[in-house]
Amino acid sequence: MIEARGLTKRYGDIVGVADVSFRVGAGEIFGLLGPNGAGKTTTMRMLATLLTPSEGDATVAGRRLGDDDEGIRANLGYLPENPGLYERLTAMENLVYFGQLHGLTRAESARRASLQLKSFDLEARANDRVSGYSKGMRQKLALARALLHEPQVLLLDEPTSGLDPEAAASFRERIRAMKASGRAIVLSTHRLEEAEQVCDAVGIVKTKLLAERRIGDLTGGGAATAIRVTFARESQDAIQKALLLPGVSVAKSEGLQVTFDLSPVSPSANVVRCLIEGGAEVSYVEPVKQRLEDFYLSLVSGAGAPRKESA
Repeated sequence: MIEARGLTKRYGDIVGVADVSFRVGAGEIFGLLGPNGAGKTTTMRMLATLLTPSEGDATVAGRRLGDDDEGIRANLGYLPENPGLYERLTAMENLVYFGQLHGLTRAESARRASLQLKSFDLEARANDRVSGYSKGMRQKLALARALLHEPQVLLLDEPTSGLDPEAAASFRERIRAMKASGRAIVLSTHRLEEAEQVCDAVGIVKTKLLAERRIGDLTGGGAATAIRVTFARESQDAIQKALLLPGVSVAKSEGLQVTFDLSPVSPSANVVRCLIEGGAEVSYVEPVKQRLEDFYLSLVSGAGAPRKESA
């Protein structure tokens, strides 16, 4: 449903997004995680046809970016971080207006708007101006607007930002329901626990895509993503040799106990074999299932800031 291939966006000599690639199937939620200014919103805006990539391309709902942008917009719902509702209009007037922008008749827009307002428990406030809505109510209305034309693909940029715990939990339930309906969803969030709860896979972005993982592989159900090795004595030479294996890094070191992050190309058996062949006296090896937070912080803390183009 969504396939990004090397998406890159430059602003003069500043690279906002560099070579980002990922895929999202029907009925899947892909989380874009990263610090402020990492390029998450820029990536979404490119997928939503609001920004033209400097390089790379993407396919959204079977349509190639740049070739059929109108077709993409007809099959895509976008919830930006700032909902962009018309505050002097009522909830119903907002939805009817946006429905007509999507090519629906006024009558069909009103019919769908009534259904959406009822679904989001806003029916009693349908004729109230949005200026009197709470943050949570505005987010509900903005999501109703994104769903009004029944899109196959959803882009949700920080949908629970600023919501209280109860409203955020309700919103997550809505997102799960949309996944169950077969939609492909890209979700940007700063709440790592939220990503663990609703996402099938995540990509860690800091200008470029640092890594991509299935949530199940990080939190359970897959191969160990790290091992904790206890040594009988100091073994720095052997550790350095193990770190030459592809995709192996030290996540944590405390005395004679070292936790190694692993990649699929360097399973734990290869790392342990390399340590022993390097002269290490290994006392104990324990598989470790990382939390998403551990994985995220280990990547983001070592990544650089947005880059300037070299001359």
